[in-house]
Amino acid sequence: MPLESSKARRLLRLRFRFSRVTCCLTLAAFLGFAWLFINFVEEPRFHPPHFFPGGPGHPPPGFWPAPPQHRPEDKVDAKPQVDDSIPKVDWNARAELVKGAFLHAYHGYEEYAVPKDELLPLTNKSVNNFNGWGVTLVDALDTMYLMGLDEEFERGIDFVENMTFTAGKGTTVPFFETTIRYLGGLLSAYALSHDVALLERADELGTAMLPVFNTTSGMPMFSVNTVTGDVRGGWSSYGTGWLAEIGSFQMEYKYLAKLTGRSEYYYVADRVMERFYEADTSRYDGLFPTAWNLTSGEPKNDQISIGAMADSAYEYLLKQWLLTAKTEKKSLELYKRTISGIIDHNLFLSPGRGLLYVTDFTSNWVSRRFEHLSCFLPGLLALGAEMLPEDALSADERELHRWAAQGLGEACATMYNDNPTGLGAEEVVFKSRYDVEWARLLQAREDENRRIREGIAEAKAAGVPGADDPTYVPPRRKVPLPAKLPNANWTEEEEKLRWVNALRAWREGTFVPPAEMRLDDEEYYAELEGVELELDVREGHRDAIDAHAHAHGGARPNSNKKQQQPQQGPVPGLVGTLPPAYDNTPQRDYRVVNTGYYLRPETIESYFLLWRTTRDPVWRERGWAAFEAIERECRTDSGYATPRNVGYTREKGGVLSDSMPSYFLAETLKYLYLLFSEDAVLPLDKFVLNTEAHPFPVFGWTDWEKRKFGIQP
Repeated sequence: MPLESSKARRLLRLRFRFSRVTCCLTLAAFLGFAWLFINFVEEPRFHPPHFFPGGPGHPPPGFWPAPPQHRPEDKVDAKPQVDDSIPKVDWNARAELVKGAFLHAYHGYEEYAVPKDELLPLTNKSVNNFNGWGVTLVDALDTMYLMGLDEEFERGIDFVENMTFTAGKGTTVPFFETTIRYLGGLLSAYALSHDVALLERADELGTAMLPVFNTTSGMPMFSVNTVTGDVRGGWSSYGTGWLAEIGSFQMEYKYLAKLTGRSEYYYVADRVMERFYEADTSRYDGLFPTAWNLTSGEPKNDQISIGAMADSAYEYLLKQWLLTAKTEKKSLELYKRTISGIIDHNLFLSPGRGLLYVTDFTSNWVSRRFEHLSCFLPGLLALGAEMLPEDALSADERELHRWAAQGLGEACATMYNDNPTGLGAEEVVFKSRYDVEWARLLQAREDENRRIREGIAEAKAAGVPGADDPTYVPPRRKVPLPAKLPNANWTEEEEKLRWVNALRAWREGTFVPPAEMRLDDEEYYAELEGVELELDVREGHRDAIDAHAHAHGGARPNSNKKQQQPQQGPVPGLVGTLPPAYDNTPQRDYRVVNTGYYLRPETIESYFLLWRTTRDPVWRERGWAAFEAIERECRTDSGYATPRNVGYTREKGGVLSDSMPSYFLAETLKYLYLLFSEDAVLPLDKFVLNTEAHPFPVFGWTDWEKRKFGIQP
């Protein structure tokens, strides 16, 4: 039940805070006065809604976890020392600048949008696009708390205490987004502040969404009416659930079970995990397809993705294990199994610069698509490599995971660095080996045409007879340019770019960097490079090549001697910081298919986790470059807007869209603040962040909870 007055609530919070401080003589008089004063107001009437041993509202000893201090000074594991020769940067000052950016955005939201969901930062209007409950405010509560913004946080609590989770007749709210943004935001803010009103609302919302689990498999439906309990399928079909939607609520519901003692919260979360564990994924090498049958609980398609429709499900496998004090063995096993499959099947090198990227595939078709959403993966890999014990990950596997984390992080950074705005596009598609070879041929033709034009100009200037004749052609090389690409087994060519194959060749000393790879045709490259060959030798060589190609299904013989020479160099995919490759430059080995930057957090999230786990300052510097770009390209008078095309700066006519997603305050700015702050602000051995960057405290199950919830060892 709600408290009687705002004044009483604030005094009660004051008592809660000082009750955790050791009894100091200088505060004894004040505490005595506070106790006398509080006795004149009614005590809060919130009780856990279900029975505990000892009666209603009486949890077992130690059930309610003590909240952390505002700036917890918990001891964290020692990290490698930073090189003292590196110039010192005032990172705390940079964190304060991020705090200023947050205040600018949030105050704009408060002024123009509360109680609506999101601010429209160009028109200073508002929009209800996530249930109409004030998603930006709830999503940003824990960011305010971590930044020490007490006044904003108190106003947010006042708003939460009067929230109602209404849904109009015939309407529903999306379970996935409501869970990670609203439920996650309430639980995290409660974990940090211990304000009971937040837990009240979280318990109320968790109960209202339980009808989504009324399926044969126990996997959740897409949406629910929080008043009537009516449920609906998503835009795909009634009986289909997307992997991210059915696999990204377990952290929230297990933590809610911990806080309230309600076994139904734990049951619905664990039931889906059991479905994942028992599902037959042998045809996918342990990976999870994107679509699942909500009746049978089995995979429904053969698309494997780490981006949209899938991403956070993989994230929650590791994080459930971390959240429950590293006790849920099945979650850990699923994480190891799926990450191994991702490394084997989803990681590729780009054909030009050798960037390591993650993509999706269906059956034997690889899309080469790389999404901004997938840039959470390097951070997840880094976190897993740091946290998994020796008996869970061998030294070689840990090294492999760290290589993958570094290479993927560098690719995500390159996606930002390649654009004049300094911001990353929503989606790109990398070129194939065929594309690269075709571009090489086109470039050779362009070079030849330029040579002809320059030769004509030189001939005219030198007074060469006939140079003015339109049919004049300067002397050319003996070998004409090829009219088309040579025959090749393009499947084999693409397999050379699969990361595990490149690593195998690298270990054997036979790896050829992608930029130096050549098809198995010496004559073709001799033509491109203008090498003069005797005509009769050339013709005889072609006859032999064509005869071999006819006998071997079109594939030409392996005559590229350079590719067979042992190569030495860095680990494939670890490229460091590369010079920018702007659009329409030969160095750019991908094309942008969605040019927008939607204020997304995934790349910065990985910078944060890579910094925490490696202590390499380059990740902080990359984060700072991203923040500067956001300030320069996205800031408006009332908040931050989304650029439509990262290839055009505002100075050069770049256009903004009228949108400021709630996750910009919940995730993007929070990760930037944590990246520049001291570890003690949020120790990773004490907290686990959900997919919306809401931190939950690590907890263990008590014996009483294990019996009540049926938790197996």
